[in-house]
Amino acid sequence: MGMRTVKGSTFTILVEGQQVVVQHVSGKGKRCRVIFPPGVRILDEQQLAEARDQQGLAGEARSRLA
Repeated sequence: MGMRTVKGSTFTILVEGQQVVVQHVSGKGKRCRVIFPPGVRILDEQQLAEARDQQGLAGEARSRLA
């Protein structure tokens, strides 16, 4: 997975032709406002770890069935 540090208070991420706009919220510490199209989910670190675990377990089950 790619990683990049972005300079500036606002930036846009393009995903399969859809835009995700990220804006730094001044005075709120390390917080950002994210504007995204319908159907997009935002996961915090714990939710992301759980999703990765589930994908790993699903992948193991698929390989056993093959």
